[in-house]
Amino acid sequence: FCWSDPVLDPPVWLAYLLTLLTRPSYPTCPLFLFTATKPRSGKDLLFYLAETVVLGRQARHVPADKAPEEVEKIINTLLRGGVTPIILGDAEQLGGGTVFQLITEPDATTLRVLGESAEIPVPPCLILGATGNQPRFQKGDLFGRMLNLHLDSDTPTPENRHFMKDQDQLIGWFRAERPRLLATAINIVRGFLHAQKTAPDTIV
Repeated sequence: FCWSDPVLDPPVWLAYLLTLLTRPSYPTCPLFLFTATKPRSGKDLLFYLAETVVLGRQARHVPADKAPEEVEKIINTLLRGGVTPIILGDAEQLGGGTVFQLITEPDATTLRVLGESAEIPVPPCLILGATGNQPRFQKGDLFGRMLNLHLDSDTPTPENRHFMKDQDQLIGWFRAERPRLLATAINIVRGFLHAQKTAPDTIV
């Protein structure tokens, strides 16, 4: 992957994977935002690979390039069904409607439907993600409620890059190796909990 920062970006992907593994062990969860300079750089693939390891399936993706009212209606329907994770694809802006409420009110158990008296239950294990090519933000305080990684390809056609494994082969490898990868992820969590128990003052 064409990480913009090879030191900081991969841990954000790992954080998403470990969040999938450990929710709802904690009351709040950040928005995971995977952005890129150009389309077809691998943002959705990164989400899918983490979900393959933990869930064995793809999260529910919502095309966020539709009208805001339509996107909000889709998300409301998914929340009513207890669907999680929810990934907003190709988001041009973040911070409006239901999504803004979910991010800024992480302790909320229900959301009120605008213009109605009905309330929507928020799953306690809800995880939100989003992809976008340099999306705009309606609210500045969103930056403190999200984890962001950025892909920056040095070619105008990222989809034409060549690797040892193409996308289908990479997905197939993750599926085949899922038991080993999942066990490794669990061991990371176990190691953290052990370190926290034996030396709590050293854990940040």
